[in-house]
Amino acid sequence: MVALGAPGRMGRDAQSLGIIAPGKLITGERGMEFPCVFPVKVMGANQEDFESLVIEIIRKHATVAEEVVSRRLSRGGRFLSLTVRVNAENQEQLDKIYRELSVHERVLMIL
Repeated sequence: MVALGAPGRMGRDAQSLGIIAPGKLITGERGMEFPCVFPVKVMGANQEDFESLVIEIIRKHATVAEEVVSRRLSRGGRFLSLTVRVNAENQEQLDKIYRELSVHERVLMIL
C-alpha cells in the first residue's frame, strides 16, 4: 500500500488513520483508490464508427464497467463526446488507455 502523501506529525499513514480500507491501493497526487470504476471521456468527430473505435481501444487494456456509454453531441452535431466507464485496476492501466487514445488520429481530446 502507498500512503497518502507524507506521514503526519505522528508518522502515521492513511491506513492507520482509518482513511482507507486495508487492501486498497492508493496512488497519485489525487489519492485514487484502486480497483475502481473510472470514467474516461473521449471526444472526436461525429462519425458512425467513432464509438466502436474508442471502446475497442479501451477493451485492449480493461473491461468496460457498463455496456451503457454516455454520448453527447456538440451543439452543431459535428463532434461527439463519449464517457466510457472503465474497471481500472491501477494507474498504469489507465495510463496505457490514455496513451493509446491520445495518439489515435481520430481522437481530438481526452479527459
